[in-house]
Amino acid sequence: MKRAKVVFISTPALGNLVPSIEFAKLLNQTNHNLSATILLINIPQRPLIQTYIDSLTTTAATGNIHFLPLPAADPPSPDQFEASIGFLSLLIQNHTSQVKDALIDLISDSNSGQVVGFFIDMFCTSFIDVAKELNIPCYLYFASPATFLSFMLHLPTLDAQVSTNTEFKDSANDFNILGFSNPVPINSFPSFMLNRHIDGYSWFLHHATRYKETKGIVVNTFQELEPYCLNSLVHASDDVVPPIYPIGPVVDHIGPAQWHQDSWGHENVMKWLDKQEPSSVIFLSFGSMGSLNGSQVREIAKGLENSGHPFLWAIREAPKDKRELPNDYTNLEEILPSGFLESTKGKGLVCGLVPQVTILAHKAIGGFVSHCGWNSILESLYHGVPIGTWPIYAEQHLNAFELVQELNLAVEITMDYRDGTTLVSSEEVANGFKKLMDGEISHLRYTADKEKMSRRYDSRTTIFSPEGRLYQVEYAMEAIGNAGSAIGILSKDGVVLVGEKKVTSKLLQTSTSSEKMYKIDDHVACAVAGIMSDANILINTARVQAQRYTFAYQEPMPVEQLVQSLCDTKQGYTQFGGLRPFGVSFLFAGWDKNYGFQLYMSDPSGNYGGWKAAAIGANNQAAQSILKQDYKDDITREEAVKLALKVLSKTMDSTSLTSEKLELAEVFLSNGKVKYRACSPETLNRMLVDAGLTQPAAEE
Repeated sequence: MKRAKVVFISTPALGNLVPSIEFAKLLNQTNHNLSATILLINIPQRPLIQTYIDSLTTTAATGNIHFLPLPAADPPSPDQFEASIGFLSLLIQNHTSQVKDALIDLISDSNSGQVVGFFIDMFCTSFIDVAKELNIPCYLYFASPATFLSFMLHLPTLDAQVSTNTEFKDSANDFNILGFSNPVPINSFPSFMLNRHIDGYSWFLHHATRYKETKGIVVNTFQELEPYCLNSLVHASDDVVPPIYPIGPVVDHIGPAQWHQDSWGHENVMKWLDKQEPSSVIFLSFGSMGSLNGSQVREIAKGLENSGHPFLWAIREAPKDKRELPNDYTNLEEILPSGFLESTKGKGLVCGLVPQVTILAHKAIGGFVSHCGWNSILESLYHGVPIGTWPIYAEQHLNAFELVQELNLAVEITMDYRDGTTLVSSEEVANGFKKLMDGEISHLRYTADKEKMSRRYDSRTTIFSPEGRLYQVEYAMEAIGNAGSAIGILSKDGVVLVGEKKVTSKLLQTSTSSEKMYKIDDHVACAVAGIMSDANILINTARVQAQRYTFAYQEPMPVEQLVQSLCDTKQGYTQFGGLRPFGVSFLFAGWDKNYGFQLYMSDPSGNYGGWKAAAIGANNQAAQSILKQDYKDDITREEAVKLALKVLSKTMDSTSLTSEKLELAEVFLSNGKVKYRACSPETLNRMLVDAGLTQPAAEE
């Protein structure tokens, strides 16, 4: 069957390109009848972006996602623009003929399906005309919050309200803007609004006027995060606001670790974090395009030293050319106060560009000082890390205002910082860090949100979001995220399952209780994370299915067939009112004569897939990130055990590993027969000692 094609194009900036590609992946995962083609624009002055593009194109097609680099267009002359958005907008506009040719080729390809949609981002509005000419439905993918979308849609009205020679920054009044429950002060306006006579403002105004020409706007947000704004947009006039589709949070869970030259030693950073206490470290990162002047860097350094908190600080040097990106410092001592690195040695770590999402997932991170780019905000919220606001450019000041004033989701360190015109003192910095790390507001809000999610999961009404996702499945995943971790690793001579036991009372007999590992049949076992009563129902169902198959066909049930049958049952519970999804995820380990050793993971939706290594339960994203880095195709069962224990030691919310906190099971062949073995506490303790993760028991 020919798959219908959806085409994407994005501004060649990491903050735009990465979420566009992640959205394409999400669309492809949720609808296998679609294929995605991503058109890529290159900027020679930004090698980091080219490195990212190369990492995509060298992997060729990923499933039904294809990358198509466009022929280079003539770049704008540097004297044609004053702001970087002017350069980007002109560069994008210069690619109009290349985009048109690419779309015509895709339409004419008889070997694939029809082009059913064309997604542009907020600065690619020049391609709306191409889509109209070729009769392709054009949609806007907006990778920033709904509040900034509302601001942009309101911008033509704001512009008409002031005279030609008047600047917004001269206004003494706050502004009432659609989507905001509070009046917005001018110091929270995006940077491009502060001077209406430069090309940056005129380009933003130009793009904003064209959004209403699209068939709809897809926004990387969700109803629970921005309810007031989304409701305001939905009820706005159709001639001002096209249909709005919130589809977030779309988050890149890998980050630059897989494609950026690791000049700062990602492994060393993670090792340093492993030595820190849980929720103790302040993480400062201002994005791939964020940099601060030397005076401000030194004030932050003094504030960090005075705060007394452990810190991880990603710092970058401002570019010499406004078309370029910031670079990592080659000599930190030139920018930092004299003696700072020596006095904070062991207490803090200063580095360059690091894989932000992986670090936010680490249990040592207790607070995130952010430039308030929307991708960073979503990553921080996803991992439950409180945010301290430090906006720098673009719409980040508006994002900070929303987090602090509208949502009460962040601590204000500064909300009106403008590089070159503002200096935040070391005293203000230290006080802000103290509020971030010692305050109650953010932590209470995150806890309340999790409790709210749990209550909604208990609802027995089947609720779909406007874009078609099932809320009950989302809430089931939230419940699983609070369960103990479980890890599965496929090796060349078996499958290893390791799980964290949540010991809720000292009175429990941990030696006789089994919370994670279950044998389904002689050739299949599983590890679970989530609501155990739900797991027991499904495990008993799987056992009956396996026995019936063996009785009927006189041979064991193929592993994938058993997994698929059980997932069909799970999927049925997502379809009807009065039934809620099973709040449990599984790792299935098994062997059959068709495919040998196999590892599958399934979630509450009934979706499943084969994996070489996988993690479920609490901190699964952090665990998955480590597995991606350390897994090798020729790994042995013994090496797989050590890797699984290592991953749990870095991601469990516990200071030490013991057999009382873990379960370990293996599926392997012995004399041609499939064996399932659950390790005894004594064996597991020996493994922990051999792996250097615990100390041998003292002899009496």
